[in-house]
Amino acid sequence: MYCSHQYFVFILNDRLKILQSTDSHTEWHYLALLHAMMSHPLPDHYTGMTGMERAFRLLYSAGCWSDQSFGGLSLHILAQIAPISHKTNYYPEHLTCMEKINWNSNGIPYSMQHFGYYLIAKKLIGSSQLFNFTYPPLKTNKIPEVFQGKMHNEMLLKKLYWDYRDSYNPAARLSAAMETDILQATSPTPYHQTLKNCLNITNYSPAQLVNDLYSDEHVNLTDCSKENWLPLS
Repeated sequence: MYCSHQYFVFILNDRLKILQSTDSHTEWHYLALLHAMMSHPLPDHYTGMTGMERAFRLLYSAGCWSDQSFGGLSLHILAQIAPISHKTNYYPEHLTCMEKINWNSNGIPYSMQHFGYYLIAKKLIGSSQLFNFTYPPLKTNKIPEVFQGKMHNEMLLKKLYWDYRDSYNPAARLSAAMETDILQATSPTPYHQTLKNCLNITNYSPAQLVNDLYSDEHVNLTDCSKENWLPLS
């Protein structure tokens, strides 16, 4: 259990109208968590943004990213950010005909629960572990269970994010790189006709009226101008 007496100091920047952390990644993560948890559909009077918009800006800022593995407290905070996304899965789980979405009952308005929180929190952890081989071996902190793939169906979460993407303010969307990865992962494989593997290929020559239809003289053509039953004839 993490120390209950630990606290962070934030700065009110009246020029930029934002809350700022000092230097550590953990403080930036915690500030993003505060904005996300206290978000409201209406923008904040001080920042001019909703908590969701400010949380996403912080999570994409340099203060939240690192090329070193995060400490236990940062992982614990990211594990609290991820569940703000809905719990999603298929029903039944072995089929994909129905989607089940469980809304969180932690006091956040439903409109503030974003499918992208889980995805960006997991991306932060994954990016921090890419260059572990360049640093001295340290005690590895255990990845929280929320990122183990049992509580969230990540592929379905990506699909639902893309389905609801246009309902999010542009300031509260995932980065262009992450959206490209999501689109590639969720887009169905385009259909390509493979004629070389087909055994029933038939080459049809184009039909010609004179040579094909009328060649046996089975069709009698009549000059319509000589018919008296036509109007104005």
